[in-house]
Amino acid sequence: MTKIIFKKKWWRDQLKWVVFAFFPEVHVNPGNIMCYGHFGQHSEASQAFYRACKPCTEKEYAPLKKELETCARYNDLRVVQKWTRYDRERAWFPERFKDEDGLV
Repeated sequence: MTKIIFKKKWWRDQLKWVVFAFFPEVHVNPGNIMCYGHFGQHSEASQAFYRACKPCTEKEYAPLKKELETCARYNDLRVVQKWTRYDRERAWFPERFKDEDGLV
């Protein structure tokens, strides 16, 4: 199961809200979160960028979710609302969770 958080940010150069998908458990550099957008696809985003984004509705994120399920082949998405401390620990320090993930 892949946790995902959808949020939106006002993009001044496009004069519209842009929806992003954040993957809270994917391994990234400490201080960042994995992000996916229509135009940039997968990249790391800073905590500041994540916090600057606003929650969005299911109707707003539906096109991006469909893109992830079809083009990027994510068939196990579980939409959540918060990026928890546990998620950050798993993403930033995956070696601490080897026993839990069966990687020992």
